Amino acid sequence: MEKNTLTEAFLKSGGKLPEKQNNALEGLIFIPTWDNEPPPLKPVIHINGIPLLTYQNLSVLIAQPGFGKSSICEAILSKVASKEADAFGIDVDIKKALYIDCERTNLDVHASWKRMMRRGKLIDENDRVVFMGMRMIARLDQRKKAIEKVLNDDKDIDLLIIDGAGDLVMDTNSLMEANELKVWLRELTSKHALSILTTLHPNPGDNKPRGHIGSELLREAESILAVEKHGEIRKLTTEFKHGKNRNAGAVETYFKYCDNEGMMIRASEDEYIAQGKDEYQGKKKMPPMVYFVELNPLMNALDNVIGKDAYQYGELIKRFKEYINEAHPGCSNGDNVIKAWISKLVDEGHVIKKNGARHSVYTMAQTLLI
Repeated sequence: MEKNTLTEAFLKSGGKLPEKQNNALEGLIFIPTWDNEPPPLKPVIHINGIPLLTYQNLSVLIAQPGFGKSSICEAILSKVASKEADAFGIDVDIKKALYIDCERTNLDVHASWKRMMRRGKLIDENDRVVFMGMRMIARLDQRKKAIEKVLNDDKDIDLLIIDGAGDLVMDTNSLMEANELKVWLRELTSKHALSILTTLHPNPGDNKPRGHIGSELLREAESILAVEKHGEIRKLTTEFKHGKNRNAGAVETYFKYCDNEGMMIRASEDEYIAQGKDEYQGKKKMPPMVYFVELNPLMNALDNVIGKDAYQYGELIKRFKEYINEAHPGCSNGDNVIKAWISKLVDEGHVIKKNGARHSVYTMAQTLLI
């Protein structure tokens, strides 16, 4: 079998593309041979000793507003600035980091910078972290140019944190913009020899980031984390529906807000589990369906959704979604939320799961039927 002509030309030229090929592509195309295996990628961020983000890759952090995504960014930056920082089990191998915030006011950005400094026990200004608040730059192209200028001027930056990738597109549901952003981020990792961490908001009631931008960045990312919350205890984890850590194992760590410190500090798994049990017990003491459809009585809700009929799982989810949309439009109605509460209703005996001929079916408990 004849060799691929491009491969043959590559080998004969000693690893260079022939002159007739587009010179702009030289050095950008990689053709594997027995003698050019690249070295393993260097991990640049670890959590509890497990690599999370490697050189020239992308990591995505998903969190609802107020769940602490900016605090996680601060913790990572504090660890870049000082090895003394308490960063919830996060460690880094970074020379210098650039942090971009396009949303918060200058006062909020300054407060974030101060928390980073206090976490790292730093007094003097630190030249290993560059904080940039770009709320006053309205145009997306100007925001990108500002980021690129800093990276061009400072060759030591090897970690870029963009706190809010949605602030770099006009429409999160535009596939064209999502692809443009994905390609731009990929180009930055190559051109400037750096790694990128960015944050995204999810859909209400779910951990899936919004729109095409979320879908494209999930595909592009090496690792995807989410922040989950029981009361005031947060868990940072790759173990959720959309989570992954492509080149290592599962990652999780815990943190909480401390009034005395005025910032987030590390918490334990036991605290998280205990807080979750307390939340669940509190919900059970409320009227039966308060935790699902706010103040609607259980019997009325299930009578509308199921009544005396039996439904397969997919149809039951659809009926719950339609009922919540109509009767309680302000409540979360994502598939994951509904699935969780169907499981609770089955566990508590309000809904009966029966094995059917081909699929399980769900009926209302006899004690609730009129």
